[in-house]
Amino acid sequence: MKKYINIFLLASFIGLSIAPIVNISNDIRGPKDLSQQGISWFNRSNLFNMDFTLPYLGYIYYRLGLSISPENTMIGKDGWLFLGDRHAYVISELRGQKPFKRKKIEGFANARSRWDQMIKEQGGIGYFVSVAPNSHTIYREMMPEWAAKANTSPNINYLLHQAKDDKTLADLSELIISHKNSSPTPLYYKTDTHWNELGAWYGYQALKNKISMADPSLKWVEYSNIHFNYNERNGGDLSRFLRISPFIKDTEVAVEIKPNSKLHITDWVGKTIRDSDLSDRQENMTHELIINSSNALNNKKVLWLRDSFGMALYPYMNATFSTIMQKHYKEVLEDPCQLKRVIREFKPDLVIVTVVERNSLSTFFGNYPEKNSVVLEQKQLSCKG
Repeated sequence: MKKYINIFLLASFIGLSIAPIVNISNDIRGPKDLSQQGISWFNRSNLFNMDFTLPYLGYIYYRLGLSISPENTMIGKDGWLFLGDRHAYVISELRGQKPFKRKKIEGFANARSRWDQMIKEQGGIGYFVSVAPNSHTIYREMMPEWAAKANTSPNINYLLHQAKDDKTLADLSELIISHKNSSPTPLYYKTDTHWNELGAWYGYQALKNKISMADPSLKWVEYSNIHFNYNERNGGDLSRFLRISPFIKDTEVAVEIKPNSKLHITDWVGKTIRDSDLSDRQENMTHELIINSSNALNNKKVLWLRDSFGMALYPYMNATFSTIMQKHYKEVLEDPCQLKRVIREFKPDLVIVTVVERNSLSTFFGNYPEKNSVVLEQKQLSCKG
């Protein structure tokens, strides 16, 4: 026991001795702090700051199959990382540990039907919610055994079961699962929460199948007109939680679509933001953006309410529809008055919601246009006009 105590004391002494040297060196080589507090390493808390060790500690833990931040990132098999329970209780839901809320989910179907009716009353095709699966769902076998063999979510199962007979709900998981074993590369990033553009291609196909039931005349991107490129990249968002992104690699998948299309991107009032082509990617979803695509397959206006899973779908959507307004779904679904306003002013042919599975049970998916929706009841508001 005395031996281990001495080793601990020696390691602590070495660490405390090295920390000031490393922090002073980093401070001198990095940007200078010219505030009233002076150069940052004069501050004792900075002088003995051990944050510089976290990437190395995170990598050592990672190699041992352990996570320095399990609430954010869980270590799986063969280099796979998975989002932790801090985010929408994804692990608890996955393992069937959350209460079954049948009535709530049935309310979602009612809300979709009301919005669908509103779109059709304006002469549109309809309202569609597409659920993009978590990587946990597609690559469950790559999770730790205690998670992989657990029960499944009764809520997600019940929600997606509705998609079989509900023309407003698209379950994107079945088609993706059916192609994962024949794919030349994983359909999701191993080190990131998202699907890549190959996985999104199969999600796009599933969305096509659902919307085509409402309008078979729509044209869609053909496989013969796309080409995938594969390149190496640093680890993604899950590895950044562990501070190890520079130390591990992942496979980047990029799609090329022919014919290319010129994109003109504006804000709601028509002010130009930029001109681009189908290689464009849009991360910002906080403001309403309108994308006009010159060679789109369909002369249709689409209101696309999406989250970050829409990033990999972006080129396919712009190749398919001539005008797309996109925004994050949370703000407009939480306030049905805002969604009604956008629908009535923009007059879309289609409203498409793309939501990742872990957020598909959010309460606002039960809000609908009439005054007795959940949010309006709570705020005692009514939509005018």
